[in-house]
Amino acid sequence: TMNLACMGNINEDEKNIKNAVGAILDKIMCTRDLAVNITDIRAADDYTFGHSVSVCTLSIILGISMGLNGIELRDLGIGALLHDIGKIRTPPHILKKPGKLTEDEAEIIKKHTTDGFEILRKCDSLNRNSVYVALGHHERYDGSGYPQGIKINGMNVFTRIVSIVDVFDAMCADRVYRKGLEVSRVLRYLNIMSNRLFDGEIVGKLAQKVLLYPNGTGVYLNTGETGIVVESNLRTPHKPVVRICYAPDGKQYDTFTEVNLEKNPDYYIIRQCEL
Repeated sequence: TMNLACMGNINEDEKNIKNAVGAILDKIMCTRDLAVNITDIRAADDYTFGHSVSVCTLSIILGISMGLNGIELRDLGIGALLHDIGKIRTPPHILKKPGKLTEDEAEIIKKHTTDGFEILRKCDSLNRNSVYVALGHHERYDGSGYPQGIKINGMNVFTRIVSIVDVFDAMCADRVYRKGLEVSRVLRYLNIMSNRLFDGEIVGKLAQKVLLYPNGTGVYLNTGETGIVVESNLRTPHKPVVRICYAPDGKQYDTFTEVNLEKNPDYYIIRQCEL
């Protein structure tokens, strides 16, 4: 579900990512219960499956940035991939409901955490920290989450990572009933909630790995002009290189000008837009 073009610094991590994914696949192929669990997720809901794959990928990238070793990355990735496995027990009419859930339906959805834990704890070959991701990925830094209401110091690092990536991907994703939010808005929310709902250190790592304005993004500038992002500045992700295409009156320029916002403080992005 998440546009992987939003991720920066992927090339430098590519080998480690491939190794971690390879280790995950090897583990799944050698463990019948895991293979069945992955199949069950896909059968339950295509969105949940796509979301799980996205969360797995970005969680591994964050794990690399936090210095986790190969075995830890494998176990983190498996926990991330299976974090929503409990939703196979959620009634389909609730899981796929396009509108707002009732209070009773929301309580049923919340059970996917304990259901997932019960499913995974029966798989003896899984690392216990991977299993606890399913239980704890909706817990929050200040103890306001569910199902146990524990604070961040009671959560393992796998769960702290996945709890953030889960929210990030869900907010960015397009759903039947709403369009996904801009990456910049989602990161702003996570930053505001750092050390309140989410581990601030991990949110900071995520901000370093995600491009606010991927190449091809339309942007509206403070000058009233609109353009398209053609290159990202990883040191200052909110200041990419922009090809200015349209004047404030909407007329297309005969000649396009490229402006590096990092080096031109007179220009800054007001918002994303459609060109």
